[in-house]
Amino acid sequence: MHGCDNFCSYCVVPYVRGPQISRPPNLIIDQVKRLAENGIKQITLLGQRVNAYKYTNGDKTYCLADLLEMASAVNGIEWIKFVTSYPAEEYFDEICKAMANLPKVCHYLHMPAQSGSDKILKAMNRHYTAAQYLDLLAVRELLCPT
Repeated sequence: MHGCDNFCSYCVVPYVRGPQISRPPNLIIDQVKRLAENGIKQITLLGQRVNAYKYTNGDKTYCLADLLEMASAVNGIEWIKFVTSYPAEEYFDEICKAMANLPKVCHYLHMPAQSGSDKILKAMNRHYTAAQYLDLLAVRELLCPT
């Protein structure tokens, strides 16, 4: 992924990298295959809001969970991580289920806590509350216990 659409009050990413754009999944998986052919065992899928990955091709819309499944099928890859997740519910259940069901996907969720104060989160233009953040972590723990 490249860019971001959130415009948090302190962040320059939307201004310097532009709007959020998700790369086509076939290009990502081709890159994963090339890495595996060169002996790479671990990959990290990266995006400013990687959990918001969405790519539409015809009638099919791909999300991060789809990418995790596709990357898991690549021979030679043993570990898959992804960073940075934004505390949003978009595809969150699907991602947690992929973490739980795909042995190559590491049980690691990089979702930074910006603040425990709703007032500060609002001033930062974050689009969630402290309670919503904690609820997401509780869901993650239910779907993918360590």
